[in-house]
Amino acid sequence: MTRYASRLLPVVVILGAALIGVGLGWRVFETGPDWFNRLFSDNAQVLFLTRDSALITRVNQGPLRTIGWADLMPDTDKQKFNQYQLNADARLEDQLLNAIEASFDTQYKSVLQSTVGVSSLHNQLIQLHGFIVPLEANDERQVTGFFLVPYFGACLHFPPPPANQMVFVRSPEGFTLANINAAYTVSGVIQTALYEDPAGTAAYVMDAVRTETFYGQPDDVRVHEG
Repeated sequence: MTRYASRLLPVVVILGAALIGVGLGWRVFETGPDWFNRLFSDNAQVLFLTRDSALITRVNQGPLRTIGWADLMPDTDKQKFNQYQLNADARLEDQLLNAIEASFDTQYKSVLQSTVGVSSLHNQLIQLHGFIVPLEANDERQVTGFFLVPYFGACLHFPPPPANQMVFVRSPEGFTLANINAAYTVSGVIQTALYEDPAGTAAYVMDAVRTETFYGQPDDVRVHEG
């Protein structure tokens, strides 16, 4: 009985992750081509703007690249994820069978725990859309460090995504987070560096230049990659 239970455990975990992904719609985000208008949008509510002169100089040097979450994954990881990606309207039976197959794929399970980032992103000025998981705060209870994650509830209500799908963001001046359920756009300089916390592990660290509300649309391409 113990032997069968140990084999079924990864199946249950993968099935749960698949059903969570379907229920949440895996709310990740599309990118837009006009980075300057996004960075200084009159419509967005700005939560944070750096006062660090070095970062301001880096922004002035440009260019700023708007990326999606898939861009944070090495090509080999993306290929393995795509192997088990289904359309949002796939039948529940197909989703369950797909999850069972994935649960026995050792390469897929190793990708789910990958800490490998994309080296070409190191020290790049980027913009990324996602959800905020507060980790550090100052005496005024303002957020000074947080995880940026691709879907709502990661690290809080649901297990964290792979490390290369999480970014630890530093905003030392602090900002007030009024709505943890909302999506945000974070711009800054990203580095390939591990950051470990009891809530999860990130394969990237970013020094934030600007954090603002996100008004774009959910990404219909990457429906489920975890």
